[in-house]
Amino acid sequence: KYIDNPLLIENHKFDLRLYVFIASINPLQIYIYDKGLVRFATSQYTQNIENNTTDSNDSMEDDDQTKKDRLMNDNEILCSHLTNYTLNKKHPNYKNKNKEIKWSLERFWDELAKKEKELELKKLEIRQELKQDEVANDEEEEEEEEEEMSGYLKQHILKQVHEMIRNVFKIGYTKLNEGFAYQFSNNNKNHGRCFDILGMDVLIDTNYKCWLMEFNRYPSLKCEH
Repeated sequence: KYIDNPLLIENHKFDLRLYVFIASINPLQIYIYDKGLVRFATSQYTQNIENNTTDSNDSMEDDDQTKKDRLMNDNEILCSHLTNYTLNKKHPNYKNKNKEIKWSLERFWDELAKKEKELELKKLEIRQELKQDEVANDEEEEEEEEEEMSGYLKQHILKQVHEMIRNVFKIGYTKLNEGFAYQFSNNNKNHGRCFDILGMDVLIDTNYKCWLMEFNRYPSLKCEH
């Protein structure tokens, strides 16, 4: 499913790259690292791609410059809809250092804190969801509620991310455990001790609903700075 209402920052599409650490299979122990990345599309987001479609017969008659222009247009569209770093780092804006295409996750949380001030009407609805199973025990809790909920968008997003992780491993645990047992059933030396790190890519829409894009088995851990 294509998400046609992505949340934008400065009119650029982005996703979150989160890192999930599997510490144990049996028993299952999973952690999510509190640091991650925000990956941006290099070109400004647009839903209008009609100009990108051409008649195949006309294309046979195009001169070299027209073909070059069309290829550039194709790349612009790709770099406005896809957040893949390998693709976007080839864009001229990035090569010329005119665009940032990566943020730290911490910087993103700071950006969300600013957006909270613009979303007072939505705040009550999300707060009620977060607080639906909690009851204030005394007046002090009620007085501190406003301060505690200052990062409610972050909490709202992380709650969805944690639920995604639980659901994915609930579905895949049987196969995961079978593979673990096959690999380590005769490993008396290490007693099946192992770990793994997965990359988790999440898209956020304008309603602050999170969409799981993929779990990456081999996430890049390379640092280019």
